[in-house]
Amino acid sequence: MSISILGSIIAAIVSMMIGFAWYSDALFGKRWRSGLGWSDEYMSNMKERGMTGVIIGGFLSEFVMAVILSFMIQLVGVFSAPQAMTLAFWIWLGFIATIQMGSVFWERRSFGFYLINSLYRLVTLLVMAIILTLV
Repeated sequence: MSISILGSIIAAIVSMMIGFAWYSDALFGKRWRSGLGWSDEYMSNMKERGMTGVIIGGFLSEFVMAVILSFMIQLVGVFSAPQAMTLAFWIWLGFIATIQMGSVFWERRSFGFYLINSLYRLVTLLVMAIILTLV
């Protein structure tokens, strides 16, 4: 079994790009920050302190997710993008969607906040699955 390292790198980069768009003010950024209680001033302070470490950490997290998804695709015997997307969906539903629901129950986050984060993960997993079957 060989993991697609190139595919995993590409998938991680694309996932980060989706995240930059998803959490931008043009899409869900304002509502997401509101759900966290973060002000514009807080965000400015974060940017002033530097985002390099955050971006590197985010990339490494996405890369690990892509590598594991690549492994799961091969382990299950997936051969096409639709099959990989189906696997990604079940991984999302069984693990990510359920784990993130804890933010609603225990952290008292809104269901809208949950949807922003959880659906971002669904979209990125589906895109990763496509990339990993094509590269």
